[in-house]
Amino acid sequence: MKPGRADLPTIWRGCNYAAIVFQWKDQNNNPFDLTGWTPTAFTRNGVNLNAIVTQAVNGFSQISLTQVQTATVRLGADDWNWFWEHGGVIYPPILYGKVEAKEPFAPPQ
Repeated sequence: MKPGRADLPTIWRGCNYAAIVFQWKDQNNNPFDLTGWTPTAFTRNGVNLNAIVTQAVNGFSQISLTQVQTATVRLGADDWNWFWEHGGVIYPPILYGKVEAKEPFAPPQ
């Protein structure tokens, strides 16, 4: 199965990266029960996007970063992947895409 593409919003270095929420659905468009599933999302350059399940029975998960976590991200475009683990099996990426990290600039005084 080919993973779906999801390009993420810009990560601003030193700023909070607000939660991006995903709802997973089965082939009948019903929420997929994520009980027992563990998500992992990383960039190619090793940034852990802190994927978590937030509402297992309704199929919700999210990624987010704190201000401290974005403070040292490498600037520029990067690739990212989303994996699921269940019962000791790590499945191939289900999502992939691009994410860019930029340095914010200070407003003029």
